[in-house]
Amino acid sequence: GVAQIVEADEANHKVLLKAEGRDTRGQGNASATVTATLVGDGGATTVNIDTDLNITGKVAQFGRGVMADVSAKLLDQFVVNLETTVLAGDLEAGLVPGSEA
Repeated sequence: GVAQIVEADEANHKVLLKAEGRDTRGQGNASATVTATLVGDGGATTVNIDTDLNITGKVAQFGRGVMADVSAKLLDQFVVNLETTVLAGDLEAGLVPGSEA
């Protein structure tokens, strides 16, 4: 799949992404428009994500509940990967959420 930043509004801490992908076996497509907004919360940041998802093909047979469960698991994996890769340097330097830099 491919994702690209369509709009980045630093003043309002908001980013708009467009993503699309295809099943490698050609049995479905997915596209999404994702809006992420960052909100300061004391020493941490809350990220609100709103997604408009379009699924076609065999995958579209699954119900909304299954899609929501899979989406939640993928987002959880993303957060874990973000913490262990991108934010790992901050954590090692003692810049953990809620701490003072």
